Amino acid sequence: KDLSSLAAFLDDKPENAGGEQGDMKESTVVDIFSKLRDVFVEVTQRGALGDTVGLSVSVIDMEELSLLIYAIHLLWKCFARNIKSPVMAHLVNLMLESMPVRSRTQDQLPRYEALNGNLSFAVIEMGTDLLKDAKWTDTILDYLLPRLDAQYLNQSEITMDVLWGLMHLRDQDGQHSVSKEARAAALARIAEVFFPEDGELETDVARSPGGHKAVKL
Repeated sequence: KDLSSLAAFLDDKPENAGGEQGDMKESTVVDIFSKLRDVFVEVTQRGALGDTVGLSVSVIDMEELSLLIYAIHLLWKCFARNIKSPVMAHLVNLMLESMPVRSRTQDQLPRYEALNGNLSFAVIEMGTDLLKDAKWTDTILDYLLPRLDAQYLNQSEITMDVLWGLMHLRDQDGQHSVSKEARAAALARIAEVFFPEDGELETDVARSPGGHKAVKL
């Protein structure tokens, strides 16, 4: 029930690149994910679904969701890389369905964007192993591509960071998780933003970390 304590505990654990469960039993890990899923459902049910996709929540609930996503992602990286549990798959689907998380009042918008970025990172890393339908990547791209513009990139690098991770994502067979059509659409949008035909691009955007990622992509 104390997300802050869980996050602090996980912060002290190294990310286990080998994917072993370390000093925590698999049943314990799954049980924690089950409790985190219940909390996620509780918080998101306090939100509201509008006419568009995603979820509208208060600032207080946004803060709780931010901590919750952090704990979920870190728990998976530390202890659950090799665990294939229906509970975890259900949780990732719930996370995906909540995207994007929006402000009810237009307050704290950068923090909502940061939450959506972290939510995307968590879904990208966990979804590759846990989600069977590869179309889940389209949901993230539908969120990212409209935000890929020079004005937004001056305010945040999250979009390009998430897009970079998504475009390099591969499944267990070594194939790109994003379909050829979706990759082509994403690259076309990147070319439009960072390499405009009229050659007019703000210097700050061109020299930004996002600009460097655009060249490499």
